[in-house]
Amino acid sequence: METAIDQQWDADVAREDRASLTYMFRSRVMVLALLALWVTATLPMQRSSAYLAVLFLFFLFGAIPYALSLRGYGSTQVFAVFLFLDASVLSYLLIFPNPYGLDGWSPQMNLRAPGYLYLGLFLVYMSLSYKPKLVVWAGSAAAVSWTAG
Repeated sequence: METAIDQQWDADVAREDRASLTYMFRSRVMVLALLALWVTATLPMQRSSAYLAVLFLFFLFGAIPYALSLRGYGSTQVFAVFLFLDASVLSYLLIFPNPYGLDGWSPQMNLRAPGYLYLGLFLVYMSLSYKPKLVVWAGSAAAVSWTAG
């Protein structure tokens, strides 16, 4: 039988969970907005449109699970799917050659670059969720996507 203390505990945990998701989403939006400003300020429009599309994709990968969680559908499995998509797209962008990059630069050379450190930043971002399962899943998704690349 659940006592009033248990119910209060569950309500407090749920409130903190929502607060951490809001913090994660807001920090993601701020970083993506800063990157979009930087891209538009430093690159010509024909090159910046591809980068802006990728930034918008990362925005969607954060906005969809956040919106679902606000409506009560945001389970750990939903976040896990979008975390895997995040890690997969990030690994693809880090490994495969940039279409605006240097000629003759192969994907193997990208494996020698320190781009994998961005996957570490991805894990640091996930630590804001206060959910150890999601952090472990994000690390596994990053390892699998980097290995597949």
